[in-house]
Amino acid sequence: MDTKNQKYSRGKHPNTLASLKKNHYHGGRPYEFTSPKKTRSVTVTEEGWENLKILAQKTGCKGISEFLEKVSRGLLEVKEVA
Repeated sequence: MDTKNQKYSRGKHPNTLASLKKNHYHGGRPYEFTSPKKTRSVTVTEEGWENLKILAQKTGCKGISEFLEKVSRGLLEVKEVA
């Protein structure tokens, strides 16, 4: 690759960035919902985190983030067990 004529690093060209923004991409993946995600923080026990991963997997979610997003939007229902 001829790097002496390259002005932008990979993925940083203005045309690439405009295309990604226009098509609603996040980290190279299309947004599942219309608004971009924002990094958040939760504090849970190790057991709680492991159970969240299991629940996410059982419900067909790619991860805990998607699971929480769907629960919060009412797309998945959490049922309390007595």
